[in-house]
Amino acid sequence: MQYLPLNANSVCFLSLERTARRYANDLGTWLKLRELVCTPWLEVRYENCVRDLELETRRTLDFLGLPWNEDVLRYRERLKTKAVTSPTYEAVSRPLYTSAIGRWKNYQRYLEPCIEILEPFIKEFGYDR
Repeated sequence: MQYLPLNANSVCFLSLERTARRYANDLGTWLKLRELVCTPWLEVRYENCVRDLELETRRTLDFLGLPWNEDVLRYRERLKTKAVTSPTYEAVSRPLYTSAIGRWKNYQRYLEPCIEILEPFIKEFGYDR
């Protein structure tokens, strides 16, 4: 969806199949690790943040044992004083937005050849097709 300079990491995303396989590898690793790690962990879904950022932020800070601070909801104000050098700067600088939710459906016919690779994660994380 956006330009990333070609490097050892981004080369994995030159085709949809390679992207799906990389995604499956990364998430497959996480699914195995989350059962093995002794430390607590928390999964946070973007959709939940969009629906209620304060609730998700409070849940996350509580999990981390950190106090609530209203400033976390004003994260975009830091952009005025802190440079962001990520290729995803535009996305970082925007408010949370719902247009990314379900956007994959616009590309469903292109993704169909990769669905078998992705299906275990679609089910595991409670997404629907």
